[in-house]
Amino acid sequence: MTTSRRPVCSIIIPTRDCLDYLPIALASVDMQRMEGLEVIVVDDGSSDGTAEWLAAVPRVSAPLKVLSTGGIGVARARNRAIEAAEGDLVAFLDADDYWWPGKLARQLAVHAVDPGIGFSFTDYIHITPDGRTHGTCFEFWRTDWGGPAGTYKSVADAEARLLATNVVGTSAVVARRDVIERLGGFSLACKSAEDWDLWLRMAAVAGVACSNLVTMNYLMRPNGETSARHRRIEAMAEIVARYEPCTGPGIRSAARVARGRLATARAELLAADGQAGAAAAAYFSALLAAPSTRALRAALSGSLGAAIRPASTTRDAGRKRAA
Repeated sequence: MTTSRRPVCSIIIPTRDCLDYLPIALASVDMQRMEGLEVIVVDDGSSDGTAEWLAAVPRVSAPLKVLSTGGIGVARARNRAIEAAEGDLVAFLDADDYWWPGKLARQLAVHAVDPGIGFSFTDYIHITPDGRTHGTCFEFWRTDWGGPAGTYKSVADAEARLLATNVVGTSAVVARRDVIERLGGFSLACKSAEDWDLWLRMAAVAGVACSNLVTMNYLMRPNGETSARHRRIEAMAEIVARYEPCTGPGIRSAARVARGRLATARAELLAADGQAGAAAAAYFSALLAAPSTRALRAALSGSLGAAIRPASTTRDAGRKRAA
């Protein structure tokens, strides 16, 4: 008689009407060429044939669990998958993203060496549906989070650093399931930015490790939902407001930088909407909160439209990553 072993890591893939990309995401899991994995796909009310495709797709690499939900949203969908997960570690992969070979093995090894790490993450590259690249996340923020030559290192003052500049792409994260569960998972109280909220809460109670290594493609699909981007900015502002009573100098400084970044993101959306006066006021608010060369140029030149971020960086107000 054979006994099945518990998986080391559960890979969580929420999807809704993403069948054009989901097969590629699953193929990138197979390319990790690892044992001890399980894949949990949450089909959150797709109407594009996803359910039928998942029912027929053969799995030769890792067992596949399919959870069907009726449009409950990405936070609840991920939480459902976490509840169903058997691995002590969970890795997140959005259905329109793609892991590079070797990504998961290196990350799981880091967690095996140091169980005190609550979550780890890496750099990633922005890519358009037609294959054009727009640089990496860390390049855009001009930040150095990882160790030399793609090694992982512990992030000092991780909560403050992530509050000031959230460079965490959800599909780049591996996390301890027990820490996520202890914190209640992705918050359902957040109108948006529930990913940033969780990384901050985890950084407050457990270690964080990071690598400069690029390990995944982040697909930049056109997103015309200005209202959704405004909603994410406001949700992030509510998260930052939680830190207002904090007295530690590191958190105070980080909150000030975060307010400045949010004001800049708000100004760029207003400029994109043709509201030049409101955008200028928001840029000056950004300067008061956290002076930056970019905000100063935009505020003084009046060329507000020229300051709009490329599509790769509108994720600061998008669905996966905060400003």
